Amino acid sequence: MLADKARALLTTADAGATRDRARQAAQDFIDTSRNASASDVRAALEILGGAYSLPYTDNLLLVLAIAGRLVERGADPTPLVPPVVEFLQRLTPLAVEFHRACVHEVPDDADDEDAAFAQAADRFRAQMPKPAEAWGMLEALYVPVIAVVASSPAARAQGHSLAKQMVELQAHNAGASWLYPLLMVLDREPVLAIEPDTKLGLVGRMSGISSNFQLHVLLMDVFPHADPRSDRRISQRAADVTRGTIAEQQDDAGIVGCWNLHAWTALQGTGRLTNDHSPSAMDHWIWNEGVPAHIPIFDGYRVVVLGPPSYERNFSAQRDYLNLRADIEVERPLTPGEVDGWVTRFSQAGMEAARGEA
Repeated sequence: MLADKARALLTTADAGATRDRARQAAQDFIDTSRNASASDVRAALEILGGAYSLPYTDNLLLVLAIAGRLVERGADPTPLVPPVVEFLQRLTPLAVEFHRACVHEVPDDADDEDAAFAQAADRFRAQMPKPAEAWGMLEALYVPVIAVVASSPAARAQGHSLAKQMVELQAHNAGASWLYPLLMVLDREPVLAIEPDTKLGLVGRMSGISSNFQLHVLLMDVFPHADPRSDRRISQRAADVTRGTIAEQQDDAGIVGCWNLHAWTALQGTGRLTNDHSPSAMDHWIWNEGVPAHIPIFDGYRVVVLGPPSYERNFSAQRDYLNLRADIEVERPLTPGEVDGWVTRFSQAGMEAARGEA
């Protein structure tokens, strides 16, 4: 039975078995899993999830990688969600403690901050064994963790609060640099997008979008056209890559961005977009390099105001995480009157805020 093979594999991580023994247990598990039912795989994942509570050994990554690979191939991630979330909740505060101790030792004028951080980490490992182990485990084991978190909205929701702690780890911890944007991903988040110049707009919900590059591409696919006979803004392949409905994670064909993306605050006071590169205008840009969770909210919506591009942005359609499904579900288009109404509300909100500050 697959459950028996899972127990045998788990013991190789727990007992510090030889590498050869671990590899043999892994191969036995993989061979048995090929013909296993979904319920048998689920039961096996419930067992393998126990590996997330174990201290680090040379074989631990192998065990977790096999569990993560099953999820990437379509297995239900649910059995792994509680142990993965507990793993992140346990390790992140300790890793932050280690990070802060090391950063404190990096001189402000260091020529090579990474090298200075690494030297400090070497000194602190003996003094702070548990925080140092937590730091190392985040860096060594993030790939199988991502397999689960990318596949599970529940895992992202439960781990979202950890992103604020993990943000400072990004500069020196590769695991944190991948986990932070994933834990910031929103699901079923209300979104409102308007283009004042054409009086077009939509309301909907966005899910699984890990960067504003991805958001920009999806808006190019779903946002209404002024002329219904217009061609697609992006290819079907680019849309499929971005959504994750095909295996490839990048479309090599280039895309030219259609718009500048602005926060609703760009319209406050005047109701008009300024398309220059002044600091006051750029303060309201939604940068492609950011994430949707940073887009300001108005009346419960993440608001994206579309304006003419101030320069040509060239990028490609891609998604950062293999099995993270992304989309904007359009609930309905907006009428021209509704678009004008939102513009007026944004403008008035800015004036009211200014009067309040005065």
